[in-house]
Amino acid sequence: MDEKIFANDNIPLAIAYVPMQRWQLLYEENIALDRGTIFRDLDKPFIGEEAVK
Repeated sequence: MDEKIFANDNIPLAIAYVPMQRWQLLYEENIALDRGTIFRDLDKPFIGEEAVK
């Protein structure tokens, strides 16, 4: 089975860009462990069913 899925197999499927995180607005250790991050800027709580009324 020699099917070609893409026209050019030499190109990457995706390229991610992830900027460097700045060391600012840090949580205290006990809060960071509870929130799952030390960076306040990255603290984006999941809003599920409570966002849909």
